[in-house]
Amino acid sequence: MAKAMVMEAPNRLTMVDFPESPLNDGEVLLQVRMTGVCGTDRHLFLGHGSWSFPIIAGHEIVGEITQLTDGAKDSITVFGGNLQVGQRVVLVPSSAPCGRCFYCLNYPHRTTLCKKRFVYGFR
Repeated sequence: MAKAMVMEAPNRLTMVDFPESPLNDGEVLLQVRMTGVCGTDRHLFLGHGSWSFPIIAGHEIVGEITQLTDGAKDSITVFGGNLQVGQRVVLVPSSAPCGRCFYCLNYPHRTTLCKKRFVYGFR
């Protein structure tokens, strides 16, 4: 089982157990060691904006790789070496860029510029 703090509604947090699913090829499983709370997380909690609940916030993550599929090296942008089980990693900012827009094609090291990226903790 995995645990996550779920923001069920503004001003309401609940710790929830989730069953772990087998990984698909291209995926990595992390044990989260730390996560930051950013200003947007605070706004989510206070109910500012038009967010759909429930939300598992926290997109600033430091974790340790516990499982790694064969296709992960081809589906994840990595800076600083190869991925391996037991390795500590930082997700910046825990997003998946589209890989097709101007910024992704010309500035692949600046994933936060992608306007179509999926940011974990917000969707």
